[in-house]
Amino acid sequence: MSKVGIVGFGEIGSRMGKRLVQRGYSVTAYDIDAQAMNRAKAIGALCATSPAEVAQCSEFIIVCVTDPDAVEKCVIGENGIVEGLQSNSIVIETTTSKPSTTRKIAVEIERKNGSIIDAPVSRGVPAAENGTLSILVGGKEEVLDRCRPLLECLGTDIIHVGDLGAGHCVKAINMMMLGCNLIAASEVITLGVKAGIEMETMLEVINVSSGESYMTSNHFLKYVLPDTFDSQFSLGLMLKDIKIGTEIAYESGLAPIAASKAKEIYRWAASHNMRQEDNMRIVQFIQRWMGGYHDRKRV
Repeated sequence: MSKVGIVGFGEIGSRMGKRLVQRGYSVTAYDIDAQAMNRAKAIGALCATSPAEVAQCSEFIIVCVTDPDAVEKCVIGENGIVEGLQSNSIVIETTTSKPSTTRKIAVEIERKNGSIIDAPVSRGVPAAENGTLSILVGGKEEVLDRCRPLLECLGTDIIHVGDLGAGHCVKAINMMMLGCNLIAASEVITLGVKAGIEMETMLEVINVSSGESYMTSNHFLKYVLPDTFDSQFSLGLMLKDIKIGTEIAYESGLAPIAASKAKEIYRWAASHNMRQEDNMRIVQFIQRWMGGYHDRKRV
């Protein structure tokens, strides 16, 4: 089996690493967080001291970090991946990042005779655990073909969406839609409860009607009705993703409308010390600022 490196062993990266180890891949991990490195050791991954060391011993290097700045730092920064990259190796960039960042690091990777695809993932932590991610790939078809056996261990839907950077563009657009849908769902369900309709009833109606979305048919049922709010995705990361989407829009000469309002609401919530909270807590934030309720049966 191929040797795989993973830079960024957080919620998603650690689960990808676990699946690859279970399927016989030799996995070398690096993360700036000591607890993440302990997780890597626990699943049988080798531990490196830098992204460069990961690249030195890997044919495929998966990057799964927090944002575009972190991507640049771990790929082309000091002791970055390009310093240890072997000829003919492939960087698989799974971070929700910007197309411009991917194209920037691609120049340095290709100077070392390496290749890159951008392959951001969707469906969240449970899908990473179960190997049912959707993987949105930008880049050359022949590079994707080399990566496909590895990616098939991680996801069920591997979609080639275009040239390098297109994967990040599609992922950002999808996250913009998710954020807008979540805010819209939170608002209308708060309104329904205020009018005396139970949340379960509101969701039952919406989910068999034209207002249905993945937020109402999945997230509200799994995380809001049971009062768990444990989607394992932070509000701060959602804000970052929406910001990336709006930046792509501005770079394209477009003025985002609903997404700009969603970004404003998320920034507002983040300023109220919610950045580290679960993303689904935005529902409670919207409830409070609309006049609020503490019980889904009454306002």
